[in-house]
Amino acid sequence: MSEKIKVSLLIEKNSFTGYDFKIAEGIQNSDFADIVSIITVPAASEASHDNFNDRLYKLYMKLESFLHPGMSAGAKAYNIEDFIRDKTFISLESISQYAGSVNERNPVQRPDILINMSTAEISLEMLSIPAYAIWSVPYLKNESWETSPQKDVFSCKGETCVELREYLIETNQVRIIDSAWFLTSDFSILRNIHTFNGKAASVILANLKRFYRMGQQKFVLYLKEKEVIQSLPANIIKPGLFKFLMQIFSMYFRKIKKLITRFTYEDQWILYYLISKPGEVSFEFTKFKKIVPPPDRFWADPFVVYKDNKYFIFFEEVYFKKNKGHLSVMEMDENENFTSPKTILIKDYHLSYPFIFEKNGVHYMIPETNEKNTIDLYRCTSFPYEWEFSKTLMSNVQAADATVHFYENKYWMFVNINKDPGTSIFSELHLFFAVSFDSTDWQPHIQNPVSMDIKNARSAGKIFVSLGEMYRPGQNSTQHYGRGMQIEKIKVLNENIYKTESVKFIYSDWDKNLISTHTLNSAGNMTVIDAQRTRLKWW
Repeated sequence: MSEKIKVSLLIEKNSFTGYDFKIAEGIQNSDFADIVSIITVPAASEASHDNFNDRLYKLYMKLESFLHPGMSAGAKAYNIEDFIRDKTFISLESISQYAGSVNERNPVQRPDILINMSTAEISLEMLSIPAYAIWSVPYLKNESWETSPQKDVFSCKGETCVELREYLIETNQVRIIDSAWFLTSDFSILRNIHTFNGKAASVILANLKRFYRMGQQKFVLYLKEKEVIQSLPANIIKPGLFKFLMQIFSMYFRKIKKLITRFTYEDQWILYYLISKPGEVSFEFTKFKKIVPPPDRFWADPFVVYKDNKYFIFFEEVYFKKNKGHLSVMEMDENENFTSPKTILIKDYHLSYPFIFEKNGVHYMIPETNEKNTIDLYRCTSFPYEWEFSKTLMSNVQAADATVHFYENKYWMFVNINKDPGTSIFSELHLFFAVSFDSTDWQPHIQNPVSMDIKNARSAGKIFVSLGEMYRPGQNSTQHYGRGMQIEKIKVLNENIYKTESVKFIYSDWDKNLISTHTLNSAGNMTVIDAQRTRLKWW
């Protein structure tokens, strides 16, 4: 599409919050959409939130706002007049007043998409307003404690889902356009709401951009495989006061228990390896052997290179007292004798995830340099110990775990990018392509972000090929960071389509002392992984 998408926002009077402003500002400042009108409807009746439970919830949220002042700003009301300026402003007591005359009123300004940012129920009159569809995110207005972002904290669910839904005019049903899954906050409702609203903005903007880049016809085809479901019931059954108080008590009990655990136990990442059949990635983790670091540090993010009948294991090394990563390597011969690690790259910022590959006999590395806000390429001048900076592939980007794969005469970069400061970098995977691995002109994939799911978005190692099929390891960070891995089979990879299927789920259940595993790589006959163990601090 060459013409920008025309968007209308449906909001409630006196209910334009900082979160709403972020969505509206993101749309208005984009190069793919314009807001043509803002439609206000009467605010939801206060009576629906005027019971003791809800008053108690609001009182509790004031406490959280005091404890987390930086996260409370999003819920504060904005003056919509400050944003409207030249926008068409339609204030109605009933949406039907506008719906029946939208074409006659200003046909040029008829929106392509109406985004419902209110708690208003979608009526048939509303469905006739946009030329294409009405979109909404359930629970975007988190004014009561029984809604999803709040309930997920109480229930220890481990992951919270943000769904962008499209109302289907023909059947009065909804289609899930896209979903974003993020790690649920353990102990803060406000933090979970803050992340929820940040991800809601991301998923709305990402799909407006897809709609613009694909065009309506291709976008409709893209959505054909999406799930169609019935609308949620309007009335949600509210738990009683006793249950609410018990949930608050349980949440703080968990917090105290976790603080005690942190004081008495510490977690340490260690390495595991197995030498097995040539050219195969092994998943027989019960047969893997440990490589345990000294007690003052951890080793993680292993990558392995097979060269001159030796294995070279590159990894992140962190001393607990410094809490800053550098990169090291150890050698292992075919009899499984290994050397002490040697540091190969250390900076004044954190380094991890030493993604390493070979081109024309030269080894290159793209380590994670998130704190530097760049994606940097290093060249090996004397393998495996000497490395020099080659160039910056991307700058001014908060990125993690860049992973490059050559396929169909192009280089494909899978990388986590965080465009929303204050939220996790784990849950958005972006895909880029270029004609050379050292290009500084990486083109974004039309579907970006290609995953907004904390169960697979963050890279867990290089892409590997088995029986002619490509597989991408992704981290599963539900419940906690690095909980496990998910192997994604790449079914389609081209400039227009990226499609995967989850085929294997990996957890650190082969040893009762392990709690996490989040990297998998192989070379030659060796498969190497990392795992996190827990131990008493004084042992």
